[in-house]
Amino acid sequence: NRIDEFSRSPMCRKIMTLSQFHMQFLVDQGVPSDKILINSNCVDPDLFAAGKVDNRAKRTKRSICAVTRFAEKKGLAHLIRAGKLLEDEGITINIYGYGELEDDYRKLLADQGSTNVHLHGPVQGRDALMEVFREHDLFACPSIRAADGDMDGIPTTLMESMAAGLPVLTTEIAGIPDLVSDKITGLVCEARPEEIAAQIRAFYAWPDGMVQAMIENAEERLRRNHHGAGSYGHCFALRGNQAHTGSCAAAAGIAPGSALFCNSWHARAAQKSRLSTRSLG
Repeated sequence: NRIDEFSRSPMCRKIMTLSQFHMQFLVDQGVPSDKILINSNCVDPDLFAAGKVDNRAKRTKRSICAVTRFAEKKGLAHLIRAGKLLEDEGITINIYGYGELEDDYRKLLADQGSTNVHLHGPVQGRDALMEVFREHDLFACPSIRAADGDMDGIPTTLMESMAAGLPVLTTEIAGIPDLVSDKITGLVCEARPEEIAAQIRAFYAWPDGMVQAMIENAEERLRRNHHGAGSYGHCFALRGNQAHTGSCAAAAGIAPGSALFCNSWHARAAQKSRLSTRSLG
């Protein structure tokens, strides 16, 4: 790809990307670091307040959820195998979603004889999602890098769960560390069944105050760094409002008439980058 060439053009004022991981990828491709602007994905936390429950830190449900597409990069096979290791501890795992690997997951469940891990269909709408959040103690997102190189950036479901006051368990793939720090804003481990199970056991052994602090830290970081109302990501939605786009570009130090490039990780072994461009008039 020619992103290094494009980035050095005087017409290119900024290259926007998702996270520190993606920024380093661009630097490795030859993009000047002073031209890179991290513009993370974001949510409006207030839209997920209905998912909050009193006394979440007491973890009385003994139940963990995942809401995701059934794709390799989501790491669900590792979560399913971790569930088997927790079967005798009264912990249930509910996985909601759909996708091409559903039959594989059902076969895995049958082969290991799991009685505490359940596959459900997709969650229909925000109200149903809030109900899922209220009924569980922990949200699991054990993301991995798939065999074809595909991986998550920063999963939006992690942000939604944190906004709902639901603790999260995830991995250090791609941009996730910008959002989740182990034992500070969530739980982080390798996507291996034994490590996932160990983190879940540790989570249920924590004092309530430690869990409550993590819940509060998670929402504070989300609101500071990934809040839609205060993010350039919201400004650069490019919904056809040229005046709105231009005002936000000026706030970012981008002159009218400049070319703006947005970069994201390409999910193939060649590790190319996708580019989109729009003139800011």
